[in-house]
Amino acid sequence: MNRRFVLPAIMLATLAVVAPARADEVTFDQAGRAISGAFTEAYEGTRDGVMQAWEWTRSHAVKAWADTSQGSQQAWQTTKQTTEQAVDATRKAFIERKARDCANCDLRAVDLTGADLSDADLRGADLRGANLSAVNLSRAKMQANVVRGADGKDFVRRTDLRDANLSNASLRDADLRRAQLDGVNFNHADLTGADLSDAEVTMGELTPQGIASSRLSLCRATLPDHMRCDSPADSRCGCPSAAN
Repeated sequence: MNRRFVLPAIMLATLAVVAPARADEVTFDQAGRAISGAFTEAYEGTRDGVMQAWEWTRSHAVKAWADTSQGSQQAWQTTKQTTEQAVDATRKAFIERKARDCANCDLRAVDLTGADLSDADLRGADLRGANLSAVNLSRAKMQANVVRGADGKDFVRRTDLRDANLSNASLRDADLRRAQLDGVNFNHADLTGADLSDAEVTMGELTPQGIASSRLSLCRATLPDHMRCDSPADSRCGCPSAAN
């Protein structure tokens, strides 16, 4: 039954009950059944409407939750990535600033890729396994340093660059006297004018073969045996004839 007919039906059924009974009028039982039927239809219509509204709300709520959840996950991932990048950048900037004046300090396995450490003081620093690729170490002080121990006696502390990555690094005019350079990756490094007197290089990086394979630039550099690469014709210098 259509809802707009429910109320009139109920009213008619009620009037049939309260009005004086005539032979041609509906009986009390008939009126009761009419009222019951009207309420039943009204209930069923209301129930169907509520169920339809619930199903619509449920389906749209699930979609809205899925959209919100996906958006929240994306926002979280973006925030997490941005935060990690900011932390890494801050940490790298801090280490870079510290490394500028870091004589005798511990910088083992640090990542200073691309940092500008020109004129830095790294005398006696421990840089074993550090990533110094593409670092600017021009005029950096990395020679052995005389320090005083706890017993009051002086001893020589070498700058330790063993197994460090110095590929594509600029070490122009750097002071590496007596530094420990075993296993250093000098691939494409620029050691023009650097002083490597008495440095420990046992992996062959500074041999003619090593220079040829790693494309080192040693023009005017002072090598471990105190020989100076002043002549571009010297195979150990690894520099073009146009170098000066």
